[in-house]
Amino acid sequence: MTRSVYLRERELFKMIPVLVRSVEGSHPNWEKQDTIVSEKVSVPFKKEVAEFIFSHLREYDVIDDSKLAIEKFVDADQKGLYELKEILECANYFECQPFMNCIGFVIAKKLDTKSIEEIAEFFGVKAEPEGKWFDEDDGWLHPPAEVFQG
Repeated sequence: MTRSVYLRERELFKMIPVLVRSVEGSHPNWEKQDTIVSEKVSVPFKKEVAEFIFSHLREYDVIDDSKLAIEKFVDADQKGLYELKEILECANYFECQPFMNCIGFVIAKKLDTKSIEEIAEFFGVKAEPEGKWFDEDDGWLHPPAEVFQG
């Protein structure tokens, strides 16, 4: 059973570039005339993730980074890191950059309290032991080649 979401608000729809492109080919005047899109757009994410984006896209539209404050993103702040990661991936799929910046900000705030090992695990990388890589003579970092090996 397909779990569909219907977007009926033109202004919200316009904030999602990937959806706009999916409709423009068959309905070039969709912005100026009443349009019913019968083609389904398949989105490879959980319905709840997409719904979170649709319900917060307008309010999580901060473009000026100096105006970012965790208090502006209460619903996102209540989510866990892995839920936020899914939301960020879906927002990336939708190409909603200002929204992604806001979710990225919330993730960064949550990572502030985590250890290096927890952060590495979240990003799916190995935590490297601390090393003295900074060369004070030339001002460059010189990590060993092993750091760049996958």
